[in-house]
Amino acid sequence: MRITKEQQKILENLRCERLSSDEVNLRQVDSFYNWRNDSIAGVLRF
Repeated sequence: MRITKEQQKILENLRCERLSSDEVNLRQVDSFYNWRNDSIAGVLRF
């Protein structure tokens, strides 16, 4: 299976960012809720 040009374009635009490096990210993590696995949300908050 090959990656399409559209998929490649999406992959090239992804970036990795430390959640705690930006105050906006911290506010978003604080409001994050995962109804399937709340422990994931707990890890993100600490």
